[in-house]
Amino acid sequence: MTQSASAPRRDRWSRILIMIGAFLIFTAGLVMATARGLLEPGQFAGRIARSLSDDRVAGYVADHLTDVVVAQKPDLIAVRPVILSTMTGIVRSDVFRGVVRAGARSVHRAIFEQAGKQVILSLPDVGTVLRSTLEQARPALAARIPEDLQARLASGESERRAQRVVRILGWGERIRLGAEL
Repeated sequence: MTQSASAPRRDRWSRILIMIGAFLIFTAGLVMATARGLLEPGQFAGRIARSLSDDRVAGYVADHLTDVVVAQKPDLIAVRPVILSTMTGIVRSDVFRGVVRAGARSVHRAIFEQAGKQVILSLPDVGTVLRSTLEQARPALAARIPEDLQARLASGESERRAQRVVRILGWGERIRLGAEL
């Protein structure tokens, strides 16, 4: 084989390897940016809290929390629209975002410090916030809200899925920490 015949082959392989390298660098950057958002507690909690500014997310969360209230106190079904309206205002508030941010940090800590075995996705202060908000407009209704109201954000199959995701994220955290050494 002559040197002139092998030159085009080397050029082709060089281009292929450069494209593969560029793709791997891009993928690594994308993975690092995504991992940073999930693995750093402040960013994780902040992203979750900021997601409540989207009307669709806020509406979904308010609807879910209203269902939790009605499930714990079925005689409130008649005033569900009032509770939903109040809950929607609460979910959009800065106070609620603070509650969610604190809850998300707690969950993040549970995920990475306890290896995700006992993930509790709950908002223990939601009953207090709902009662105090309703006391302004409808004190009689506020008195009917259970004091020990806790809203679980995941249960059953969705909690099992969350635990699987937690295990995968735990592996990612170990890989990230190993890469920093």
